[in-house]
Amino acid sequence: MRGYRLVLVSALWTALTVPVLGLFVASVPALHARQRTPPPAVRVDLDRLGLPVPVYAGYWSVVLIAFAVLCFAVAGMIVWRRPREPMAWFTALFVIVLGAANAPSMEALVSQRPALTGAATAAFGLLLGCLIVLLFTFPDGRFVPRFAWLPAGVVIAVLLAVRGSVAGPIGEPSWRRWLWG
Repeated sequence: MRGYRLVLVSALWTALTVPVLGLFVASVPALHARQRTPPPAVRVDLDRLGLPVPVYAGYWSVVLIAFAVLCFAVAGMIVWRRPREPMAWFTALFVIVLGAANAPSMEALVSQRPALTGAATAAFGLLLGCLIVLLFTFPDGRFVPRFAWLPAGVVIAVLLAVRGSVAGPIGEPSWRRWLWG
C-alpha cells in the first residue's frame, strides 16, 4: 500500500481512533470516581481485607490505564513496523479500541455523562465489529472462504440491532446485556 491509498487508510484510521481516545481520556476521571464508591458487597470485602477504598479505586484505575497504554503502545508498534500493510492498520485499530473502549471505562463514562451514551455505544460497537472482522480475516486480511464476509456482516448487524444501546431503561449502563443478553 503506497501513495493515496496509504494516506486514505491513515486518515480513516485517525478519524476512528482520535474520538475513541478522547472518550477514554474523558472516562478516566469517571472511572476513578465510580471506583471510589464500590458496591456494598465489595466494601465489605475491602473492610475484611483491611484495604481502604481509595487504594481499591487507585488500583483499578491504574490497572485499566496501564492496560490502555499497553494497547496503545502495541498498536503503535504494529503500525510502525508494518506501515504499508492494511491488516496491520486494522489490527492496530482493533487494539487501540480494545484498550480505550473497554466495558468498565465506558460504563463509568456513561453513568457520569449520559450525553455521551451514543458515542460510547458507537465506540463499543466499533470494538465488537473489529473483533468479528479480525476473527474472520486474521492473519492475511482475506475472508476464507470468500463468502465469509456474509456471516461476519450478519453477526455484526444482529449485534447492532439487538444490542443497539448502552443505556438500559432507566439510563443505567447495560454492557453485560450488550454482550450476554
